[in-house]
Amino acid sequence: MLFRSVHPDEFERYTAHGQALGFKNIWAAPMVRSSYFADRQYRGEPVPPVRRSVKATAAN
Repeated sequence: MLFRSVHPDEFERYTAHGQALGFKNIWAAPMVRSSYFADRQYRGEPVPPVRRSVKATAAN
């Protein structure tokens, strides 16, 4: 069941809020699981930057 759709601009606000709280790695984007690179983040290792654009592909 879908309750609401999150506009991409809202992810930017989530990122800004997390940065204001002192988080170093924030993965706030469509289709991102909360566990992305959690082990590496816990150990303080670098993680790739989040890709915010999602390219739609045409079905053949």
